[in-house]
Amino acid sequence: MAPYLLHGEVMRQLKEAGCKSYDLWGVQPQDGSLKNWAGFTRFKVGWGGQYYEAPGTFDYPIKKILYLVYRLARNLR
Repeated sequence: MAPYLLHGEVMRQLKEAGCKSYDLWGVQPQDGSLKNWAGFTRFKVGWGGQYYEAPGTFDYPIKKILYLVYRLARNLR
């Protein structure tokens, strides 16, 4: 399948370049609470990665007014 070939090649090139990790950003929590994440979690874990908990992602608005407009528009959808 294409995703396996793509990620396999990317990881090979990164390893050759000296990279020590390749972050696929997020999997289903180990308690299984996010059932809709099961498929891509299986894909990611299949590469032999490790579970670790990071603090998460956060927005840091540079232009606060534009960010407020963005958040309001996003919440209207």
